[in-house]
Amino acid sequence: MLDLTANAARPNPQGSFHYGTIPVVRKIHLENSKAIISGKLRYAVNGISHINPNTALKLADWFNIPGVFDFTTIKDFPLHSGTPAKLGTSVFAITLHDFVEIVFQNNENTIQSWHMDGSSFYVVGYGNGAWTEDKRQLYNLVDGITRYTTQVYPNSWTAILVSLDNKGMWNLRSAIWERRYLGQEVYLRVWNNEQSLYTETNIPENALFCGKAKHLHRS
Repeated sequence: MLDLTANAARPNPQGSFHYGTIPVVRKIHLENSKAIISGKLRYAVNGISHINPNTALKLADWFNIPGVFDFTTIKDFPLHSGTPAKLGTSVFAITLHDFVEIVFQNNENTIQSWHMDGSSFYVVGYGNGAWTEDKRQLYNLVDGITRYTTQVYPNSWTAILVSLDNKGMWNLRSAIWERRYLGQEVYLRVWNNEQSLYTETNIPENALFCGKAKHLHRS
């Protein structure tokens, strides 16, 4: 007999996923922007224009290498209007299996597109102008379709719900190459303290060690 209760690492009964009934435990509001930093064109998220460190983020995370990134650089909500953007390494700390609401706010006059690695998400709402909390009343909590990429129309917002069940260091970025290359991306460090192949595989044998990890010995 098949045991349908086994290995059900989800908040809904086996064989179903009623995303609209799952409590949201984290709310992140991301606002894209264009900026000039040190005389050069950059793009930012919540006032931070992402730069990649010399040490790969996953290597720094796996080996607990200090000084590569921290979780205070980027905030869960946009900066106050008029605050100048700056360079930084944008990493959010997410607990494995957290169910998260992410709102993309686009105050520019061009369409924006966002792509998430590692997890699919439900697009539950979109609209003109600035997102406010009462917009949640308009969310589709019943029959959304899972996606990896979503658009945000000019001077508009798009809201997604996502169950972050995939442990790792995952990229969330503008799908417009110029914007991504010039800083419009963040990382979601999805983590728990269980060291197990059931939650995350080991680093491949052929992985390249760089930066502060260059002289580490493989274990």
